[in-house]
Amino acid sequence: MVLKTVKKIFSFQAKEVIHWLDTQPIASVIYIAFGSMVRLPLSALEILAKALSPYSFIWSLKTEMTLPSLLMNLDSHRQLILEWTPQRAILEHPSISFFFSHGGWNSLLEGMIHGKAILVWPFFADQFDNAEQLVDLGMARQVSNHLEIDIESMLTNDSYTNKAKQIQQLVLQARESSSKEQIADIIQFISSKEKLHDEF
Repeated sequence: MVLKTVKKIFSFQAKEVIHWLDTQPIASVIYIAFGSMVRLPLSALEILAKALSPYSFIWSLKTEMTLPSLLMNLDSHRQLILEWTPQRAILEHPSISFFFSHGGWNSLLEGMIHGKAILVWPFFADQFDNAEQLVDLGMARQVSNHLEIDIESMLTNDSYTNKAKQIQQLVLQARESSSKEQIADIIQFISSKEKLHDEF
């Protein structure tokens, strides 16, 4: 397999990224970002590249690494890999279908603020607890050994997005003075409320 490096990947300014999104259908683009600390091995990148290849996406890869050739031969009208992305502007754009994230708290909070369903792949630290909370709420799905099925479910199952929109309204109400503890309290409240409702 021919390997290339991230040096040759597209570099867009924020306005260009938004313009690109403006050309995409509503809720058709996957946004992928695993933070600056995650270093995926080539084998994982190959699995991701294969699973994502049929879809439109923006993938934020912030570090220089070796990539499979499949990620270097993209259709730039549907697929972008960028060294830098304006994450908040991307997440608020209506063309984004869901956020594929590592489960870092700041990223998940941005996903909640913008009402985006989340496919979460936690790697370490509190990412596992963060993922579990959002999965329990119904706005997120954790990756399994069947990534193609996970992605297709996120794109076709409206329940994730519907729940994300509900959570968005609650999070926005607390946004002015939000902290992780306060948002966690909201999540706990929602979970308790739903359990009580189910009992009736």
